[in-house]
Amino acid sequence: MASNRLLIVAAVLIAASIACMTSAESPTEPPASTVAPASSPTPIPSTNTPIPTDPPRPTKTPALALTDTPIPTEEPAAVPDAETIPGGTMYHLDIGPIWEIALSPDGEYLAAASDTGVYVYRFDSFEEVWYVAVDTPQRSLTWASDSTRLAAGSEDGMVTIWNVDSGEQLLAFEISDEAIRYIEWAPDWDGLVGDTHSGEVVLWDATSGEAVYSLDVHPDVITCVDWGRWGGYLAGGAEDSTAATWDVETGQLLYTFQGHTAPVWSVRWSPDGEHIATGSGDMTVRVWDRGSSAMLMTLEGHTGSVNSVDWSPDGTRLASGSDDLTIILWNPINGDLLQTLIGHTDAVTSVLWAPDGARLISSSLDGTVVIWNVSE
Repeated sequence: MASNRLLIVAAVLIAASIACMTSAESPTEPPASTVAPASSPTPIPSTNTPIPTDPPRPTKTPALALTDTPIPTEEPAAVPDAETIPGGTMYHLDIGPIWEIALSPDGEYLAAASDTGVYVYRFDSFEEVWYVAVDTPQRSLTWASDSTRLAAGSEDGMVTIWNVDSGEQLLAFEISDEAIRYIEWAPDWDGLVGDTHSGEVVLWDATSGEAVYSLDVHPDVITCVDWGRWGGYLAGGAEDSTAATWDVETGQLLYTFQGHTAPVWSVRWSPDGEHIATGSGDMTVRVWDRGSSAMLMTLEGHTGSVNSVDWSPDGTRLASGSDDLTIILWNPINGDLLQTLIGHTDAVTSVLWAPDGARLISSSLDGTVVIWNVSE
């Protein structure tokens, strides 16, 4: 199946290249000391009304060279080659470098964004459900809260949304002229926040692709975001080595978190909403009190940039993935390094916990996904 998929992907890429050549021949109340002045929201005049909760989902003309439906196959559902490694099972997906993985909120599907497309698997069996081959690397992923739609952000600034059951493309729209390093579906609204390579937070309607509003909230480029459990609050990291939290409805800056010495590449709220974890290019993970901005601990152990952090469902463990090819499990209460997971042969791009708390999932630029057995 892997070889067939590569032949199909190659065919799509060759067809896209020929199309481009043919076209060329013819004539994108916190402490006062920690709170910066609040920014006022900048509404976009034509979209002042709230986002409908369940409007019809339009299908637009694709803005990317995408297939309209999953590539058909008469073969049985494929399962990637797997090998047992110390601590888990490694799946060789044969889809090129993997930039992000995302588990559906219902725990049924695992999606992967890679240089060759977007791929959806059943999490428990790892059977391939569908995939879409593209000629532009896909860099980020996010699921709708009801697990019925999947969105991906591409290298060339496009967001594409698919129906998960059928693989049908529902919408494609541009939000930047650069790679979309993060995209996050709002938990309480049918909208997305995506990477605009600026200090703005822009909410995009997930049914029309229109910008609903824009908030200029940070003085430097925002690199990552995570929605709070209440939906109206957003945490973000930035290239200036800081992290911050904002009230998205008002645009008010709540707290700024200072301490990292390199860009912040990952930020996550704890399950109870009381803490924030950040991972940075300074090779550290830091844990903060969200209500005071106090830095509670600095976790040192990686020898490369920390690209991804995630809390266990019960909040008692914290995982971090790094350019140093490893994943480290930490105790976020006392700062102890609990375990180092070794198996990837290139930078670790994503770490995320399964809902049962007994498994951790990681992806890498080596093209593999590992499911680690990490029950306490």
